[in-house]
Amino acid sequence: MQTDRYKTPLLLLNGMVGFGVGVLAYALLSGTSNLFWMLIVGSIITLFGIVAGNMTRKIRNLGNQRAATDAVVTALYTERLKNDITALRPVFHPNGVVQLVGEPTNPSIDRAAHHSANVHAFLQTLVDHWRWVDRKEHSRVIEGTSACVRYTLTVEFIPTGERVETDLMDMITVKQGLITEFYEFV
Repeated sequence: MQTDRYKTPLLLLNGMVGFGVGVLAYALLSGTSNLFWMLIVGSIITLFGIVAGNMTRKIRNLGNQRAATDAVVTALYTERLKNDITALRPVFHPNGVVQLVGEPTNPSIDRAAHHSANVHAFLQTLVDHWRWVDRKEHSRVIEGTSACVRYTLTVEFIPTGERVETDLMDMITVKQGLITEFYEFV
């Protein structure tokens, strides 16, 4: 993976190659050896080469962020389906925000929905009350460090044993390999 310490030399190398190609192309296409125009065309192609190299690096970094975010989101749902809090805890940042949006009349959700000061206690409440039975993902959109996931979930409300199937949408922010914001629209 390319690091920032190689950024400047690679951009300069890209620029020099572009300059050489520009000078050569102009000389071959125009049939002239006018040094002034060769330098102008070479300089323009150099600028394009530097800009293109910088944009390529930015696009590559966005792809890396997307892949990292996708891996964390996949781990979240894999671990949550196990219904084991010890497997779920490492995915979330301890000082992050977790909130359920919707269903304010359900006491088990209402208690947990407004409690984001201690993420692990919040997750423990969810796992203690709701056992995930099945999950079918419909769509996942990831842009950089943000993700939006829509799925159908079959859950069992543990205190009563009632099973419910519902559609959900989660909005997730990942930073440094941990979920820092998690909003679940019930």
